[in-house]
Amino acid sequence: FLVVLGMMVDAHRRGTWRPSSREVRIWQGLVGSAALVVGAAVIKIGFVSGYNGMDIPTVLRGFSFDRIYGALTWPTDGLFYMAGWYLAVLGVAAAQFRKLSWMGRASALWMLAELGLVIGLNGIREDYRSPVTRYLLGSFSAAFAIWFECAPRLAPYVKKALTALLILYAVWIPYQMFTYDAMVVNHFNATWFPPDYMLNRLQLLTAPLLLLKMLGLSPVGFTVYSHFADTAAFQPLQAYKPYALVGAELWLLTLVSVAAVGAVAWLLWPRR
Repeated sequence: FLVVLGMMVDAHRRGTWRPSSREVRIWQGLVGSAALVVGAAVIKIGFVSGYNGMDIPTVLRGFSFDRIYGALTWPTDGLFYMAGWYLAVLGVAAAQFRKLSWMGRASALWMLAELGLVIGLNGIREDYRSPVTRYLLGSFSAAFAIWFECAPRLAPYVKKALTALLILYAVWIPYQMFTYDAMVVNHFNATWFPPDYMLNRLQLLTAPLLLLKMLGLSPVGFTVYSHFADTAAFQPLQAYKPYALVGAELWLLTLVSVAAVGAVAWLLWPRR
């Protein structure tokens, strides 16, 4: 909501959007109504009903140096391991806040709010212990909005470094998604804590059969399984059959998987 509102302010300030008096009144009504709905939802969830027993006062009480450190370094998906580029972009936004557009400022506030939520929830309950992926996912779009706005103003070496970091995390995060935690720990007789845990995930590259088994649980692997679950080759995996997709869902996932594989092949295909 804040990002869309910021875009409208930017368009008006640039002169690309000059609404008439009637249109201004219409937009004021729409924005005001949306603000009431969003505000009511925030108040209800944040202060009245909560979410899974958590509310904003509980989150605020959760702030401490220990929880900041835990959110940064928790072994399964701490911010340093899973969102280093995100943190770097937020730092760029803080350094250039006065130069940002209103949309950029709204995006930075969104990122900061999500980051505060992650830190406040970290460690309050066991299922909030690994904080990053699901809670920061939406605000990565805000990070990209800031990146596209700020990148032209950055020094060349800073831009190259952040681009390299973005590519690194674009590979690293999907890799971690399909290297199942328990399989890593059990196979290498490892602990759940850094740095061993992350090093063990990298060690999977030396165990190709185990890595292939994990990647088989990816959307592409599961698409193949759903098509051929009844064949002899997949008899050892019959326990997964109740979860196999059928009908429109299967074909939709097939199209997505083919498109994903095609996009990767196109990016990696050598060009003159």
